[in-house]
Amino acid sequence: MRGASASRDGPKAGPEESRAEGVSLELALELNRLSGTDRVIEDVILQLTDQQIAIARDLYADLSGAQIQELKEIMLEEFRAGAGSLSEDLARAAERIFSEGELRDLIEFYRSPLGRRYVEGSVELNREAFALTQRWAARASQEAMRRAVERFRRATSDDSL
Repeated sequence: MRGASASRDGPKAGPEESRAEGVSLELALELNRLSGTDRVIEDVILQLTDQQIAIARDLYADLSGAQIQELKEIMLEEFRAGAGSLSEDLARAAERIFSEGELRDLIEFYRSPLGRRYVEGSVELNREAFALTQRWAARASQEAMRRAVERFRRATSDDSL
């Protein structure tokens, strides 16, 4: 393993190694903030909430608009309450992948004008890529199922599907 966290696989870290790991984790958390990772997490939370609200509408058709809105706000609070652990897990992954020096260099990049522009563009590009991928997946899944059923019917002469 690279970076300050490599000591996790060996003997128990001494005070200096533990301090280095703490520094690396703080750097990795800062990298999450600067690189847009935290914004991506928020986007995922919003998408998950919308998906869960759609399910709730189907399950509880008698809920009023106000009740749906209240449920949505509660769902957002619940998802956001757990998002800190996801952010920390992602920071720990970055801490394992990058050395402390690399984390510092990445942070320096993301603080630069080009780094900030990269984050703005990549967050927007990732949102668009996610939406395009979802639409593609929906179409591809339907088409693949249609073709698979046709092939199954031809191969087995079975019309039960």
